[in-house]
Amino acid sequence: MPEMSYTQRITGFCVCAGVGYAMSFIGSMTLFGGFSQKNIQTFAALYVMGNLIALCATGFLMGPKKQCRVMWKATRFY
Repeated sequence: MPEMSYTQRITGFCVCAGVGYAMSFIGSMTLFGGFSQKNIQTFAALYVMGNLIALCATGFLMGPKKQCRVMWKATRFY
């Protein structure tokens, strides 16, 4: 993503983060309907996908390669 402008990076970050957080929130709201098997599966799918999309949002800011390097530093394990 080195060819993206600063504005494009911020826009991509905001869109991905917003979509990811919205999916996680909607997944959490499904549990207000009760704890049926279908609701739990829907919650798990939406929540996990929302978190993955939100995590990918930071890739717009620093790039995926640098993000992985920082994410797997030894100090992060604590």
